Amino acid sequence: MPALVDLVSSQLAVHPEAPVERIVFGSVDAADIASSLNEWSQDVLGSKIVGSWLWAVSVGCVAGLKLSNGRRVVVKAYAPDRDLARLEAVLAVQRAAVEAGLPAARPLTVPTRLGLGWAVAEESLNVGRPPDMRRPEERLVAAYGWTRLVEILSREDPTLFGRALDTRGSARVVDGLYPLPHSPLFDFEATGDLFFAEVARPDQQHPWLRSSACCEDRVGIAGVSGPWRAVPWRGFASGWSGREWSSGKL
Repeated sequence: MPALVDLVSSQLAVHPEAPVERIVFGSVDAADIASSLNEWSQDVLGSKIVGSWLWAVSVGCVAGLKLSNGRRVVVKAYAPDRDLARLEAVLAVQRAAVEAGLPAARPLTVPTRLGLGWAVAEESLNVGRPPDMRRPEERLVAAYGWTRLVEILSREDPTLFGRALDTRGSARVVDGLYPLPHSPLFDFEATGDLFFAEVARPDQQHPWLRSSACCEDRVGIAGVSGPWRAVPWRGFASGWSGREWSSGKL
């Protein structure tokens, strides 16, 4: 598995704090992480890893793997606090999309323990490319796919989409202004409300934010309301990055 070890090592070299890897795998050692994935692949997929072309870290960890049986799969590893029922609902949404002919990856497993957390595997889609949402024609294609999926789920199981989005049962939802972040890359407690209040001031906003409709008090074609706020981002030399709404109404 040298390719996978190299990919994980490259990510760790850029972000050595590795909060997501720690939570998901309980390790920040590239060889340990690759070994955990290989054992999981053999136990769950019945085949060992012989190559890898993808390793990405955000909310969880994503690995693109080549298996000894010739298959190419994508494994998504989640933190242990992810709600199992919600993960299963997400997979059901994916299956419904595949069966309706939408370009979605077919799930190959149910959520299964990996490291400290959960993991699922799905087919690798080796066609197409990510859309460029700055292009109107590609936004139309994405919007069509979204409405088709909603139509399909409304006919087959009107509750499924809500269950895939519902986080009320998750251990991440706690009392207070903010829930626990969806990724350990974010650290709300490190700043407190004073920081958010400060960066929301119009004179502190970046020029493109001041000129953007998204910064108005009540704006937007989606009807989003609430001030813009910065989010503390762990493990990056730039210090602060990322953006979220303090409140949103769609």
